[in-house]
Amino acid sequence: MTSDGNFEHHLPLIYLWMEENSASFEEALEKLASISPELKKEQEKVRALHEQRGRIKTGSTAVITKGGPREWFEGHDVTSGYYWGLQRRSLIRSGLDLPAIDSIDTSSSDVLKHLEDPSKDGPESFDVRGLVMGYVQSGKTANYCSLITKAADAGYKFVIVLSGIHNSLRRQTQIRIDQALLLSMPERFEGQVRIDRIGTVTDQ
Repeated sequence: MTSDGNFEHHLPLIYLWMEENSASFEEALEKLASISPELKKEQEKVRALHEQRGRIKTGSTAVITKGGPREWFEGHDVTSGYYWGLQRRSLIRSGLDLPAIDSIDTSSSDVLKHLEDPSKDGPESFDVRGLVMGYVQSGKTANYCSLITKAADAGYKFVIVLSGIHNSLRRQTQIRIDQALLLSMPERFEGQVRIDRIGTVTDQ
């Protein structure tokens, strides 16, 4: 049982139904309550919990880079991305609230728009460097995993994650990246990388 009660597990299912059917929260709640006696019994509590979490406010992303947002991003539709769509559904299934997922969506897009266009329509070569700041336990891993999927959708082919100098932290980060990206991008990652005994990633 969680601090929100034993009905909290209904929310990921409702959010997933909303995503897959382009439905409002009330439409999803009514539909799922009609086929789930347990949810129907807890319907008002689930609605109250959703409304409570919907009042959570999230801050903007602090991105420092030379040149600012690139023009190509104005015509880029992030929502149509295949890998980001899988990642978003994975975040929903994990139990993360929609306001938090929307915040990750916005902040990862804020980073992506500062990168150059990797497609054939972009520059032949480019060098973009920047800095994104995040507090401890602020969702940094979820943010850059989402950024990786969006970058892959945009056309980036190669990503390196530098996760610290200590093997324990590197191993922990690799496990979390595997959990996120193997669900979102299985055909690109499965069987291609592994974690060795000291926490570094090497080719199979």
